[in-house]
Amino acid sequence: MQCILYTAGVPSPLISEWLGYSNEETTRIYARATDEMKRQSQRKLEKNEDSVFKDNGTFKYADDEEVLKKLS
Repeated sequence: MQCILYTAGVPSPLISEWLGYSNEETTRIYARATDEMKRQSQRKLEKNEDSVFKDNGTFKYADDEEVLKKLS
């Protein structure tokens, strides 16, 4: 049930409340982003002028080890 709600776009705090969980972390155990959810998020981010996810072939921080460590 959690996964269906999550992939439908229901925020995890609301899922936790609906299912009666005392802790939102319980919902996160079951909620997994699908590839399509990731693609949709990336498309939204690409629209932002300052986005690091611009589709220009070069990752903005490819040579910045500090940023890459934080992202991983």
